[in-house]
Amino acid sequence: MSKISVSALKTVVAIAQTKDFTKAASVLNKVPTAVSYTLNNLEQNLNIKLFERKNKKLEPTAAGRYLIAKADLFLDDLDECENTLKRISQNFEDRIVIAVNNIININPILDILKQSQNKFPLTQIEIKQEVHNGVWDSLITNRAQIAIGAPNEQLLGINIQSVKLGEINWFFCVSPDCELRNFPKPITNDVLRRFPAVCIKDTAKMLEKKNAWLLDGQTCIYVPTFKDKIQAQIRNIGVGFIPSFMAQPHINRGELVSLEVKDKKHATTLSIAWNISENHGPCANFWIENLKNPNLFSKLTSRL
Repeated sequence: MSKISVSALKTVVAIAQTKDFTKAASVLNKVPTAVSYTLNNLEQNLNIKLFERKNKKLEPTAAGRYLIAKADLFLDDLDECENTLKRISQNFEDRIVIAVNNIININPILDILKQSQNKFPLTQIEIKQEVHNGVWDSLITNRAQIAIGAPNEQLLGINIQSVKLGEINWFFCVSPDCELRNFPKPITNDVLRRFPAVCIKDTAKMLEKKNAWLLDGQTCIYVPTFKDKIQAQIRNIGVGFIPSFMAQPHINRGELVSLEVKDKKHATTLSIAWNISENHGPCANFWIENLKNPNLFSKLTSRL
């Protein structure tokens, strides 16, 4: 039978942190004599000196430092074990991965995340950004349990359930210095393909990768985010469609110009979706119900 108890380990750690019996007792909610007794009893059982008094402070010996390091790891593991047991007994999920379309404003999602932390503190939430078909792909490959802003409609079988959030419109935008401004409107594809398109790579792994807009034979410049795409188009590096809610502030400031093109980009439907084959617990259900809020879409498509 071990000579080291959990109570003794907690006592040793508290003494190491405070360097004083009285302060350690306050941390442990005990009287100083009880802390002193526990340490003395442990040292006697082990026949090892764990602390020495130096300048009126209790400092660990080499053996004490080793025990403290091991105690920290052991107590952390013990806490995690207790938390896991609570999650299992209450049917709480250990972890939920949420895929978020890179087109939407993440701030409203962070508001829900804050509520989720308060309500389900033992469930770890991971939010991952996906692009185009990568949002749907994350569900069918089980990289995520919930998707926010899944674009258009996908026939993914009976295991995916979705609810429409709304539609976003697109503006074809160029820099005020772009030569496209001098061509007759609406501008045809034959003219457009002479100018590089600024795109963001699709993150799909199983589904077909798509570009939001790219013509056959057109040069493509890939950038990581919509923020980068907008800046590239402001600097006349390339052209392309930008969500209207993102483009409008830059158009108002004269940083971008919206041009009429012959083949317009259709509005994109965004949905929330989840894999119903997954055994969702209360935290996942909390997210799904909050994401169904009819007022959410306007926040998701507000200026970043």
